[in-house]
Amino acid sequence: MLDDIQPLRAIAAHPAYLDDPVKLFQAPDAYQVSIQQPTGSRFGADGMFHGENRSFDARITYSLQVPESLTVPDQSTTNKKKKSKKEQVTEPSVKKKVNADSITFQIMNGSSVIRTLKLKTPEKSGFHKLSWRLDEKGIPYISRKNSRTSNAEPGGIDVLPGDYKIKVHYGEHTDSSMIKVLFDPRIDISQQELIEKYDALKALEKSEMKMYVAVNRLKEGLKLADKFKADFEDLDSVLYISEIELCQNIQDSINVLLDHFFGEEDERQGITMRSDKTLMSLYRQAFRYTANAGHAPTSTEYALISNFESHLVKVLENVNGFYEKDWLNFRTTIEQLSFNPFIDYKKIE
Repeated sequence: MLDDIQPLRAIAAHPAYLDDPVKLFQAPDAYQVSIQQPTGSRFGADGMFHGENRSFDARITYSLQVPESLTVPDQSTTNKKKKSKKEQVTEPSVKKKVNADSITFQIMNGSSVIRTLKLKTPEKSGFHKLSWRLDEKGIPYISRKNSRTSNAEPGGIDVLPGDYKIKVHYGEHTDSSMIKVLFDPRIDISQQELIEKYDALKALEKSEMKMYVAVNRLKEGLKLADKFKADFEDLDSVLYISEIELCQNIQDSINVLLDHFFGEEDERQGITMRSDKTLMSLYRQAFRYTANAGHAPTSTEYALISNFESHLVKVLENVNGFYEKDWLNFRTTIEQLSFNPFIDYKKIE
């Protein structure tokens, strides 16, 4: 079933669009849909498959003319000719790179880019679709462990209803179109309430960024102390016993600070539950209540946000104090041994 025939109508009216290296078609209106569990049996045994649910994302259609190859073939692979009796020699052609290995979409609110989606160029020419979750750029996932690096931009909070510009970049070619984002018409909430909700979530996002910086800084310190400890043990574990103990003490201090964010490391396996309140759990609770509310933040949401913010201030004071005193002493000791891998950190505010 075709959910959107606007691209076909555009091609019928302007067949030359198919010759463009990239063409972005007018996207249908996108709705920020609210969903909930239906009434009745939750896991009925008589459930039947009737088809896939329609995507809640914005559906963006574009056409692309993909080069046959990202490089122009050289003499040895495509221009092999039978040698004549005189064995005429020809110079091999030089490979020329085509900068079309990726395609980038920018979502713009006015002149500001609020979201960037970068994809690998499709293998075939023709019509292609892209989904946008109706969100802005967000903060990378905060984890105690070293997570896998990704070049994809993380998603953030939902955008406000309104008109947004979609701009596509494909090599040297660009195109753009507009998309209208609408809130679920079944929910009775005003634009002003949505703005208040958005502002509260943006404030939480700024605090999330502080946590991200602090946690990454602590993980860098943990990694550096572990490296020095291993180096000292390899050199002479007896001669450098005091330095090894200093590295271990620094690691212990950093782990205590990380416990404030994530709680103590739990070695249990299977389905477990934590009873202690951590900074991350307080943040998630405040964010979840505010984001899922069908109204502007009330005293309940503001109380949760205030509770999280007050704990965040205390934890950041401990982190900053650690780097101003304990870490500085550690750094001074290591630098006196002709080691100097340190960088200067600014106070997190």
